Amino acid sequence: MRMAAFLKRNNPGVLLLAVFFIVSLVVPATREAHLLCIRLLLPLKGRTFVQGQPPGCIVYTIPNVQFTERHRQELRRNSSRSPDEFVLATAAGSFFELQPPPAATWTNHSLLEWGAIRCAWVYGSQELQTNQIGGIPTREGLMAALRTTREIIRTAQGVYPTNGALWIAEALLDFREEADAAALDALRLAAGKGRWHAGTRDAFLHIFGLLEDAGLSKLDAAGEASDQMPDYFALGVQRRIEREIQRLMAEALNQTNDQRFFELLGLVVDLRKPDWVDRDATLQNRFRSSYAGDDLVNAMAKRMGREPLPEISSTNFAARSALRQEIFRDYLDRQAEQQTASRFLGQMDTFTTE
Repeated sequence: MRMAAFLKRNNPGVLLLAVFFIVSLVVPATREAHLLCIRLLLPLKGRTFVQGQPPGCIVYTIPNVQFTERHRQELRRNSSRSPDEFVLATAAGSFFELQPPPAATWTNHSLLEWGAIRCAWVYGSQELQTNQIGGIPTREGLMAALRTTREIIRTAQGVYPTNGALWIAEALLDFREEADAAALDALRLAAGKGRWHAGTRDAFLHIFGLLEDAGLSKLDAAGEASDQMPDYFALGVQRRIEREIQRLMAEALNQTNDQRFFELLGLVVDLRKPDWVDRDATLQNRFRSSYAGDDLVNAMAKRMGREPLPEISSTNFAARSALRQEIFRDYLDRQAEQQTASRFLGQMDTFTTE
């Protein structure tokens, strides 16, 4: 009481700050911030450490909690034991190099859909190159990862038989193995299942809890869990498949196989219809984009007796994009099979269904 009276007489501002400090210790979030600041000042390291803004262009929240390098290596070594350890290892970086856990460990796990789609993107997109940076370095290792990924996808399909996104993931692996017919069959099944989802809400809550229990602050755990959400890799899976379909369409045009071309165009029309229905996430149906690659557009131009697209360096981007769309639409407008062409052109390039 005497101290309070002294502070009140001599410096009320100090008393006010003291009160705010005491109150802040009661609130869990601010109490955590105080402890992190103390850890930042005292360079104590266990499984995690607290850092300020490191060199480089990435902006971090301060104070920022990171796994120590020793613990990162431990997490990577254990990544193939269970889905939880796989998630922690992906948060430790270099996740393209990790082997996925066996399919049996994913059964009845809240990350099953997340794992199927993520593994399809991570391993289905890898190519073996002698100078590859990142990724599984050996053919045997990559083939083993692809086999496990297919088993995870099949497990997920058995648990979620109406989720077309799982057949999208399967199609990517089929294209990766140059099994075009099997990939197209999987895509037809995916198109017939109108609700696609990746288990986003359950995945976020589970990953957030894992990372917080592993020693990250609530803010850092939430940020990392957000980075692990399927927005990016679900889009990546669709982009790869879009390129493969356009490759087949260009081949059909070069072979003057118009029936094959319109079968593929009809498949794209059907793939545009399903919606991603995940709550608390914005997942986009990439097939609703009207973008056409250079090979497909040039094959169309050749069939019409037109010049191919100019080199990127010889024209501006806007003019080249406009020419690309002009050739694409002009080719479809000239075709006898107008029903499929009209359905395709009539679909709006938005993220809503027809």
